[in-house]
Amino acid sequence: MKIGILGGSFNPPHQGHLHISELARKQLGLDQIWWVVAEKNPLKDPKDYQPYAGRIRQCRVLVGCHPRIKILPLKEIYTEKLLTRLKQKHPRHHFFFIAGADVLADLHRWKNFKKILAKVDLVIFARGQKLLQAQQLPAWKFIKVKNRYQLFFTKTDPTSSTKLRTTSCFDKLSMTEPVTLSLSNGDKTSSK
Repeated sequence: MKIGILGGSFNPPHQGHLHISELARKQLGLDQIWWVVAEKNPLKDPKDYQPYAGRIRQCRVLVGCHPRIKILPLKEIYTEKLLTRLKQKHPRHHFFFIAGADVLADLHRWKNFKKILAKVDLVIFARGQKLLQAQQLPAWKFIKVKNRYQLFFTKTDPTSSTKLRTTSCFDKLSMTEPVTLSLSNGDKTSSK
């Protein structure tokens, strides 16, 4: 099976996550997308997190009964360890790691990031100027050398979980309801 991994804290999950999951599934012919909801990110302030169980519920509500998106509430915070476990458990699966271009800005700070990139094909969704910024970083140079990546240029709403958390109404959001965003058409893809 071809599996897309969309990992993150989903703090909160929103329609953009669902949009890139569907886009990746269609463009790459993936059998499933697995949302791996991390309990925490060692590079982020733990005070910024909504309760883990609430984020899992929000993801389940947002995904609903989608037949090809699965929610995996795994508490592993290190992506390289997670991928090792998944590949051991599912040795016949081919994994694709799905990320927004904004993730690339910190990828070189992830524990064993080179091992991560050696284990999976990287699928990058460009959002705003983040891709241009990330191309100047050490991780991008390694990604280019590995030549195991695909770029998707998408005209999604620029809202991110980070921006949603900084809004004054975020504290009032129910932890059982996902954040809904309006998305525009015009997605484009490019691969290498």
